[in-house]
Amino acid sequence: MSSRCRVAVRLLCALLTIAGCASVAPAQTPAQLDHTPGPVVILTNADYESSAFQVHFPQGWRVITSAASLPPAVIFVRPDDAALMMFSVEPADIPALPGTEVQPRTQVREVMLDHGLTLYAAIAAPAADWEDMLRLFDLAAASLEAVPEQD
Repeated sequence: MSSRCRVAVRLLCALLTIAGCASVAPAQTPAQLDHTPGPVVILTNADYESSAFQVHFPQGWRVITSAASLPPAVIFVRPDDAALMMFSVEPADIPALPGTEVQPRTQVREVMLDHGLTLYAAIAAPAADWEDMLRLFDLAAASLEAVPEQD
């Protein structure tokens, strides 16, 4: 086969491949990629804001948000995974602390905010760190504010 024929065959194969791949791509953006369901969450430095509340959390702590289909909630986890704080618009069980074999101390509070919003605030920490963690929790709880509903 001549080199011109080989080039033509390769070009034809490339065009057929491209034409075949075009049918794989959807004609429109699928609905689940148009937007993420659920309310927006804003995270800046050590401030968290959901559609219902905002709170300041300790610098460097990991943030775990609730699923988009669930009511607003957030868990802040200390970098060594030995303590956590949780804030939620609904009562919730305090999650287990990973990597700790000793039962942590816990505390749950109901916090009344503006606009009639009741938040549930919880902390879990080792007894050895309890006083320091409770001070951080008190600071976070004191920073809680309701976020006005958007029209």
